[in-house]
Amino acid sequence: MAEIKEIIENFKIKANEHVKKHAFPSFDEVNKNIVQVLEKSVHNRETLFVMYSEFGPTTYLGMKAIYENLTNEEYIRNIGKSLNEQGGFTTMHSVYYLICNFTPISNFEFKKWWLSNLNETWDGIGTWIGK
Repeated sequence: MAEIKEIIENFKIKANEHVKKHAFPSFDEVNKNIVQVLEKSVHNRETLFVMYSEFGPTTYLGMKAIYENLTNEEYIRNIGKSLNEQGGFTTMHSVYYLICNFTPISNFEFKKWWLSNLNETWDGIGTWIGK
């Protein structure tokens, strides 16, 4: 059990170091990257359009807050609740997809661990099933 706690603490340290090294992109940068992917996309275009349609100042701020607080599960859960109140599962899923693909988290060496943790943190919010 102590080994697992040590591994988790190591992940958290790495996550915090990653955030310090890689600033969150501006709204315009994220928007530009999304548009570029949409223009080049041949597959999953419908999914991308749905995700992009949810992108705006509110979801951007949610994405940024999540990224800047990667290890604060209570804070991230509260953001999930706010996103759910704003637009339900679609908004939550869009933020999840966008933060995974259009922010510095996409280059994080422990991305899979963090995404799994985000899924579990949001479990039970609205219709989100993360376990």
